[in-house]
Amino acid sequence: MKRGLDDGLSQDDDRCDPRVPVAPRAPLKRDGNQRCDHRQSTMPRRNPRRNISRIELTSAGGRQHGGWEVRIQRQGRKFNRFFADRRCGGKRGALNRAKQFRDKLEGRLKPYTTAMLAEFRSRRNTSGVVGVRLGARTVECDGEIRTYRFWVAQWTNGPGRRKSRSFSIARYGDDDAFEMAQAARRVGVQRAGRTL
Repeated sequence: MKRGLDDGLSQDDDRCDPRVPVAPRAPLKRDGNQRCDHRQSTMPRRNPRRNISRIELTSAGGRQHGGWEVRIQRQGRKFNRFFADRRCGGKRGALNRAKQFRDKLEGRLKPYTTAMLAEFRSRRNTSGVVGVRLGARTVECDGEIRTYRFWVAQWTNGPGRRKSRSFSIARYGDDDAFEMAQAARRVGVQRAGRTL
């Protein structure tokens, strides 16, 4: 969908109003043991239009119809509702009704916890073990194309950064490389103070 300047909605939904004062950020405290990292000092803002999509249709007669659709999926169940501009008093009214519905629905539904997400096995997972995957890298060396295969262990450390270790199948053999990847993930998860 292309958004034009005439749709009556700002990109940030009234958060860019120059008349609204902005509070200054508090300075970071530094002590001898902590690094001052400005990237960690700001929390990411939640998208005010999360789970809400704009839909515009043109009928066979050439009339424009539009509205906002709320779509949320939790615990394997899907929820959606459409709010038409015409029935809600225009684009802004439909968007406000969609946000109210979304907020009410999010309040009723339990979000996935990190532990729950870590237990889900992705359809792309071919190893059968969460956080362990088969990787391959193809390189050209002296005019010859070689493919190196390896097992990769992945986990998230304490501050939330993704870590990984790879174990070559050519060096350790398929079974041993797989076992080493599983062990590396277990150790990484334990060091991070996590359970999964």
